[in-house]
Amino acid sequence: MDLVAWNSVINGFALNGKPNEALALYREMGLEGVEPDGFTMVSLLSACAELGALALGRRVHVYLVKVGLNENLHVNNALLDLYAKCGKVPEARKNPDYFRLTQFLQTGEPVKLKICDKRLRWA
Repeated sequence: MDLVAWNSVINGFALNGKPNEALALYREMGLEGVEPDGFTMVSLLSACAELGALALGRRVHVYLVKVGLNENLHVNNALLDLYAKCGKVPEARKNPDYFRLTQFLQTGEPVKLKICDKRLRWA
C-alpha cells in the first residue's frame, strides 16, 4: 500500500469514531516501513484528541518539531484541538506554534476546533 492509501484509511478511522483503529493502523504502517507525512500526523493527532491521549499527542508534537512539520498550519490546528480537548489550552498558548495558529485563524480558514474550556479567549 502507498502512503496515500494508508493516510486515507487512517483518516477514515480517525474521523469516524474509531481512534484506536487509526492508531493501530499507524503502528502497522510504521512496521511496514512507510514514512508518515503531514496528513498522517493530522489524522494521528485527531485520534489522540478523540481519546484524550495527551502523552501520545505530546510525543507526536515532539516528532513534528524534529522533522519540521510543525510549520504546517493544518498540523497546528490539530495540535490546538488536541490540547483543548485534553484541557491544556494554557500549555498550548505557551507554545510558539500557537502564535502561528492564531495568525491562521485570523485568515478565515475553516477550523475544526471544539472549544472545551469555557475560559478560552482568543487574543
